Amino acid sequence: MSKHPGYDVERINRSMPPCIATLGSGRVLGYDEEAGSVEMAFTAEPHHCHSGDIVQGGFVTGMMDAAMAQTVMMHVGFDRWIASLELKVSFLDVAHPGELRARAWVRRLGRSIIFLEAELFQEGDESKLVATSSSTVKMVKVERPEFAPSEG
Repeated sequence: MSKHPGYDVERINRSMPPCIATLGSGRVLGYDEEAGSVEMAFTAEPHHCHSGDIVQGGFVTGMMDAAMAQTVMMHVGFDRWIASLELKVSFLDVAHPGELRARAWVRRLGRSIIFLEAELFQEGDESKLVATSSSTVKMVKVERPEFAPSEG
């Protein structure tokens, strides 16, 4: 996955909102401008789990939601906020502590409404698809974004 030429991924990762740390220290790995997609990695730990060492579904959902939000920011810029209008998740398998990777992309971009999709994979000997998601969001212009990548 290539990096967007206008964005420094390390700088973006330093500017992540605090809630991303709660999801397992989420970090952007890359942005594919042509595909309009972002790949993010998360580290699920035992405190993200319920019984049987299974990552709780809210964290799985949050990881994909964060990747979809990051996709919007990388695609349209950091001068807008987004508000979720709809979010659907399909849990296909269980996730366990360890490395999880989310891939999110823009399905359709309107003037103010964006349709997004995401997949979450458990990394290991073989990548395993654990969940998929679709979301509809509304863009809202802001004067000064709180979590835009800083200049240093």
